[in-house]
Amino acid sequence: MFQMSHKCWADGCTAAFHKRDEVRTHAAQHGFMRGWCPWCPSSDKSHRLSVDLKAHIKKMHQGVYTTDLYQHLTERRAHILAVNAKDYRRVVGPADEDQTSKELKSLMRRWAEKSGISVQELEEGWAVERYSPTKPLPNHQLVRLDVGAEGVVAVICSQLYKRW
Repeated sequence: MFQMSHKCWADGCTAAFHKRDEVRTHAAQHGFMRGWCPWCPSSDKSHRLSVDLKAHIKKMHQGVYTTDLYQHLTERRAHILAVNAKDYRRVVGPADEDQTSKELKSLMRRWAEKSGISVQELEEGWAVERYSPTKPLPNHQLVRLDVGAEGVVAVICSQLYKRW
């Protein structure tokens, strides 16, 4: 029998899925994909998905953001705007560390200070946990280590993604 490889981590939820996209849709139902607008003055309103946030920014804040920043607001970079960045990152992954990400982080720091949100909590959510064979991540297990022409590939099992 085929085993579900993606399980929901929300308290009390027993949902499991075959595909990562199904987890993303399900996580939105729990509110894990919500994002704040860095140009709105309050933290009272957040948007359910990154596409909703992007549509809001285009409609309500035209002229405030740079076209380049708007065009590069991808689902991964929306991790920086996430209400709960740690849960968002579990579904989508972390944002690339590039100039656009740095601009978004700067915007969010200023917004957080004005909105009374902890900048430290935002930054903790943005932190990327890197795998190190000498210092494994908590709740992760090395399942297989392959060495080939392309280099070393580590297959890591976490609580959310169990693939073997």
